[in-house]
Amino acid sequence: MDLFSSYRKTKSVIESCDNSQHLMGAKKYMNLWFKMHSEKKRNVYYIDTTVKQLYESLQKNYWIKKHLILRKENEKA
Repeated sequence: MDLFSSYRKTKSVIESCDNSQHLMGAKKYMNLWFKMHSEKKRNVYYIDTTVKQLYESLQKNYWIKKHLILRKENEKA
C-alpha cells in the first residue's frame, strides 16, 4: 500500500475513535503502519525522514484524541 494513502487511512482510524476500546485498536493500527513502512534489522526499526514525520503526526493525533475521549468519559462518571 502507498505510504500516503495508508497514512490517511490510519489517521481516519484514529479520528473515528469514540471510546477507549477504539483507541486501543487505533494504537495497534498506528504501530502496524509504522512496522509496514520501516525496515527491521536486529530488533531495530530503520525509517526515513518522511516516515518519521508522518508517524510523529499520527502520535500527536492519537494523543489529542485520547485525551478528548478520556475527558469525556470522566465527565460521564
